Amino acid sequence: MGKMFFVVPGQPKPKARPRFAKGRVYSPSGKEEKRVAGHIRPQMGHWKICGTFVALKLVFYREDRRKVDLDNLVKLVTDAMNGLVYVDDAQIVDIHAKKEHDSVNPRTEVEIWEK
Repeated sequence: MGKMFFVVPGQPKPKARPRFAKGRVYSPSGKEEKRVAGHIRPQMGHWKICGTFVALKLVFYREDRRKVDLDNLVKLVTDAMNGLVYVDDAQIVDIHAKKEHDSVNPRTEVEIWEK
């Protein structure tokens, strides 16, 4: 199997941290994960990595230079692809990620291949 390449248009957003309220812990809405998965799903066809390890290259083109943690950007995308592109994100053994600036065309570029 070769490499797959996906583009998710729009401002890359970080994974929201768990919140605490009334003595309970809860996760904020998964709306952004669903948006990312919704852009990837039509680009992948019937392709899915099942029983092997995977490597990822992620480039986040942000429209602003606001301070955002790279690991939280990565976490949102890997969680959105969980069960969709691969069976479990535990299959990921190699990640290359970086942030870039593009005020005209913010997006996330995802390249994934079997390792």
